[in-house]
Amino acid sequence: MFCTNCGRETGEMQECPYCGFNPALDNGQAYVVPVMEPEPVRIQLKKGKNPIAVIGFIISFFGVIPIVGMGIGFLSLILCIVGAAKAKSARSGKALAIVGIVISVFVIIISIILWALFFREAMS
Repeated sequence: MFCTNCGRETGEMQECPYCGFNPALDNGQAYVVPVMEPEPVRIQLKKGKNPIAVIGFIISFFGVIPIVGMGIGFLSLILCIVGAAKAKSARSGKALAIVGIVISVFVIIISIILWALFFREAMS
């Protein structure tokens, strides 16, 4: 048996499982199934984190690597300064950039001290 409204096979059922049409209740008018329009999906991007400040902060911890520590310290210092300059508020990563600057300066100072001790020992 086929539905007279949508044309799909309904088997032995009176009411169509696809469109809901029931020929026993048919009053001669076409049965229209109301179709609800889906709500549009709105994607909101999170405001906040400054990727340059986050990268500079993370890289600043790798400044303790003995041979390349000073270079990594300067790289993280530059990234954190740029991140702090781009940040408009504390929620946008400004505090993270400032902490990265402090860590980077500390790492650079420690690297300079270690290099000085190394060269002093190498010269003697």
